[in-house]
Amino acid sequence: MKRQLLLGALAGAVPAQLSWAANDTVGSVAVLPDAMTLLVLFALLFGAIRLDVRRSQLTDRSAVWQVGAMISMTAGSVFATSTVLLGVARLDEPALALGAYGFVTGFLVVGGCGAVACALLMRSIDRHVEMGESAGSE
Repeated sequence: MKRQLLLGALAGAVPAQLSWAANDTVGSVAVLPDAMTLLVLFALLFGAIRLDVRRSQLTDRSAVWQVGAMISMTAGSVFATSTVLLGVARLDEPALALGAYGFVTGFLVVGGCGAVACALLMRSIDRHVEMGESAGSE
């Protein structure tokens, strides 16, 4: 669990830094200011989930979803909190509703990327298991 929290924190912190760097327009804040932030976010989530699943040697679908959810929720919390802090730092008069919107949007974007990463990873695991079963039956 500690490894999942650490991987999630890293998977959320790196894209958060990219988001801070790419948000260069004064008076506005974007959760995903460019496509690079989204691509890096997805790649890091996929890599973190894959690393933990392989290290734990998981093949059970529910266990893979659990790992993905833990890593994604941690990354989402870090990324969304960073988005709110960016709004507080960059906007002249940050509003509570705008901060809540930024947090929810950031969290849901990361959660969606994590769900897609889990689905792709489980598809890969299923293929690997099927290939192993068909090789063993010959």
